[in-house]
Amino acid sequence: MTKIGFSGSLAAVELPAILTLPIFGMLLLIGGWYWIRLGRGLVLPIRRRLRRTGLLIAAVTASLALAAVSFIDPEVMPIAYLLAWTAVLVLVFVAVSVALADVAVTVRVHQKSRDRRMLRDARAIRQAMAAEEPGKSA
Repeated sequence: MTKIGFSGSLAAVELPAILTLPIFGMLLLIGGWYWIRLGRGLVLPIRRRLRRTGLLIAAVTASLALAAVSFIDPEVMPIAYLLAWTAVLVLVFVAVSVALADVAVTVRVHQKSRDRRMLRDARAIRQAMAAEEPGKSA
């Protein structure tokens, strides 16, 4: 593993915090902006909960990855380093699971919308056919 060494850093880590903290801060700002955006508009409550859960998982995952990359020296604290990366992997799996649940909800919402639209169109066709037949009414 190649390490970038800077004098005055906390440890011989993979990347110095001066590089990773601004990226982490930007990710948190974008996540906060999206969190607020989810509170507006016509976002269904179940989708809002799933997406906010995903945002929280992403924030924790990014925090642990930041710690593993910039603050935990694998040669000094190998157990902490291993635990941090293991937690990152587990949280990525959980995030993918939450994303799949969001996909399932989205598909179901679109199916219901399509079914309502087809029913409305079928009623309109039936009414139009009934209006064309002499002596019958809708």
